Amino acid sequence: VRERRRRDAAVVEEAAAVIVLGAKVYPSGKLSNALQYRMNRAIELWKQNKVKYLIYTGGVDASNLSEPATMRAYAEREAGVPRHASFLDEAGNNTYLSAVNCREIARKHDLSSFFVVSQYFHNARIKMIFERSGVQCYTVPANDGQPLARNRFFLFREAVAFPYYLLFRH
Repeated sequence: VRERRRRDAAVVEEAAAVIVLGAKVYPSGKLSNALQYRMNRAIELWKQNKVKYLIYTGGVDASNLSEPATMRAYAEREAGVPRHASFLDEAGNNTYLSAVNCREIARKHDLSSFFVVSQYFHNARIKMIFERSGVQCYTVPANDGQPLARNRFFLFREAVAFPYYLLFRH
């Protein structure tokens, strides 16, 4: 199954940037499994020269821990991604806000094509939200090393969230 997902994601050869949606960062700065899988997939695309830029979107918690800044530090440390190849959106507190904010980053930096990386169960809603926000994108599933502990919860959440966004969020 993992190999099939990789082939599906390879249909589009390249994009200007890969957008990585935030997920939990622990107080120690360690990425949650979900976020690490997303980051590793984005780094893989960058190393394959399929993108020039990485856009990290997420929130900043009450203790001032920034998901996007932590993601950028991970990419710099693990893969040598240069700072000039990274853009941060620290106001992406949900998928909708990430889409709107990434649209503004795209306009500011004249970027027009995107991959968006998240877990497979999130990708249909991502595609709908980003494209309704004016960001044409191709979703790319993260290469999950193992099933996430809360997969059932996330699948249920998407089963509820997709129709909600489809009907009520334009």
